[in-house]
Amino acid sequence: MKFDVTFNSNKIVGPGSLYLDETGIVAEGDVPRFFLPLLSGRSWFRQIICSRGMRTIPYSRIVKYKSPGLFGRQHTIVYRLPGRSKTSVVFTMASKTKQDSAEFAARFHEYNTAMKQFLKGGI
Repeated sequence: MKFDVTFNSNKIVGPGSLYLDETGIVAEGDVPRFFLPLLSGRSWFRQIICSRGMRTIPYSRIVKYKSPGLFGRQHTIVYRLPGRSKTSVVFTMASKTKQDSAEFAARFHEYNTAMKQFLKGGI
């Protein structure tokens, strides 16, 4: 499933897409070559310091998912890097409706639960 999002993290910035796959989440967006917190949000500057890229986050590495609250729109996925440190991807849905956020949260939990059961040998 594909969801159009806007990334707000230091790993991926700007408009992009999230794909829910059976084995992980694929995040497609602008990947900064180096991070400048105040200037990376500007679209004209982002074109200079970023390149278009993809990051795959396997469900087995996801530590925590925080869905938006009652009035919020921001999703957060915290995952482990190979060196055991943690990082996160923060994003908002491109559409302003709550339906896309609810659909993403439901599908994420469904795929994540299925993968965790598979890794434990439950399926």
